Amino acid sequence: MSRPKASVIRHRERDGGKEEFRCWVGERSRYENIWEWRVARILERAGIRFQYSKKFLTYIDKSGKVHYREVDFWLERPFSIFWADTPIQAIEVKGLILDDRCLRQREELRGVGVVTFIATPGHIIFWEKHGFLDKR
Repeated sequence: MSRPKASVIRHRERDGGKEEFRCWVGERSRYENIWEWRVARILERAGIRFQYSKKFLTYIDKSGKVHYREVDFWLERPFSIFWADTPIQAIEVKGLILDDRCLRQREELRGVGVVTFIATPGHIIFWEKHGFLDKR
């Protein structure tokens, strides 16, 4: 796999403030990082149709503020993978360490019926070597 040749800094709104993130230039520019690009490539090679970066309304607080959660990959149809107990319909790509925010996001999404798998670089490297192994 070739590495990206250049990247740029972009800004986005997150948790009420602005956050900088590095975005790959060229073919990879629609993805926030190399891991998301690699998951997209795995899904495309497996013939799995997906929508990138889909938002879901998760709850409205007492003050009337609407809260959304976003998943990196919304799959056209749910399917079973080796590490998940139930078929998944969304993949959220995270770094090496999962913290409480990751798990809270997954639970909020589950509350509105979105079954999300949190993929780490270890999962992605495995999928690149072996593909998605259906749990049978």
